[in-house]
Amino acid sequence: MARKIDPLVTDAAGVRGKIRELAIEGVHPSHASVELEDGSLVEIPTEALHRNSEGGFTIEGRWNTFTIHRGEATTIPVVEETVTIRKRERAIDRVRVRRRLVTEQRMVETPILRERVEVERIPIGRLVEARPETRREGDTLIIPSVEEVVVVEKRLRLVEELRIRVISEQAIHRQSVQVRRHELDVTREPEPGAPHAASSITRTDDKDQEES
Repeated sequence: MARKIDPLVTDAAGVRGKIRELAIEGVHPSHASVELEDGSLVEIPTEALHRNSEGGFTIEGRWNTFTIHRGEATTIPVVEETVTIRKRERAIDRVRVRRRLVTEQRMVETPILRERVEVERIPIGRLVEARPETRREGDTLIIPSVEEVVVVEKRLRLVEELRIRVISEQAIHRQSVQVRRHELDVTREPEPGAPHAASSITRTDDKDQEES
């Protein structure tokens, strides 16, 4: 019994054809008639057809390796057998591997970097007007530590100045005092027989202070 189908068949060179007829003997088809683009018919065994997943068929060889009917002319290919060596893997033995954990102690030397902070306290004890800033000298960071203290002190405060000058002044002092003096009354007595009359002389002795 023959059945007509119309799937696409492509050979190894990319030449396409369409299956026109599949001849089936019993259950399995034996050959297929494929019409090429130029109108030729090619007889190929159905074993040479490989179905594609996206549809259609492909053949490993080319169309000229099969019998081709072109009108009244028939092209029969002359073929020979060749030996093709193929290799495939075959399991000849089975190995079962069991993995177990083994713990052992080993000495491992690993260089590590560790930083150590050294703190040195230097007493200062000096009064400052403002908080000193943190500073760095080389690889040393200096952080001042301050505290508030109550300072009680005595200081001398100049209140005033006394300016003393010695001024010499001359003044006239008027005072009433009692003074005494002696007055002498001298009386001249002429000698008898003198031509002139007697005369008197008065003499006074002043004293600067009162006699006691």
